[in-house]
Amino acid sequence: MQARMIRRLFKDEAAVSVKRTPQCHTCTLHGHGFYELDIVIGGSAPSTLNGNLYTACAGTVFFLTPEDLHDYPTTEKIDILNIQFQGSAVSNAVLRALIDSKCRSFVLESAAFRSVCDVFPLIEEQLNAVRPNAEILARLLEVILLTLQKEGVAVVGTEHKNAADMSRALTYLHEHFMENPTLGEVAAVLSLNERYFCAKFKEHTGQRYKDYLRERKLAYAKLLLRSTSLSVTEIAFESGYDTTSHFNREFKAYFGTTPLSVRKEGKT
Repeated sequence: MQARMIRRLFKDEAAVSVKRTPQCHTCTLHGHGFYELDIVIGGSAPSTLNGNLYTACAGTVFFLTPEDLHDYPTTEKIDILNIQFQGSAVSNAVLRALIDSKCRSFVLESAAFRSVCDVFPLIEEQLNAVRPNAEILARLLEVILLTLQKEGVAVVGTEHKNAADMSRALTYLHEHFMENPTLGEVAAVLSLNERYFCAKFKEHTGQRYKDYLRERKLAYAKLLLRSTSLSVTEIAFESGYDTTSHFNREFKAYFGTTPLSVRKEGKT
């Protein structure tokens, strides 16, 4: 199983992307630097989310933040309406309320679920327009988020032993990456030998620890560049870098462009 960070380039200033995934096959453990809604419209398959096991079936909606890790570990087929968006695409108050609820998996009764599904083609239509209207997209997304808050029944998963330990380590890393925790410090969270944890981390994620940590820091920095007015220096420190020069070098090496270029692109 590999835990990877997904990078998404959003078109235009709307910062929204949608896709339909009929007959979805195995999706390995991953996180991402944006928000995601998985609306399950058919089929059934297990899904792990932050180390807990859920059943994804019609009527289920997953709300995923940049701090969450999830997968669909089997080849069972399900149909998903997927929406990915930057935090800047919706009202901060609406988004924050759902984040603070700590709920990530919901079941909706039939009428509420149909209303959520009916919003999806409207978002598609806007994104296919010559000039997508960011305000309309925001309101449409907020319809879904508010429906989850008001009508959704939170689903509590069960601990998935095969993934729980490493998921706890990755969750810790996602929450504390700004502090630059050492591999030994994260291993201590699991009460594991550092050398053993190093090998298991590489086996589970497909990456060396320091590469995964750097990727997480840079993904967060890019999110801040696009969604806040913080200076590059402030973002460097917020993302766990001691100096702006070090941050600029690693950002350019990883993304092939500078932080200032990303900031300017977000304003065009």
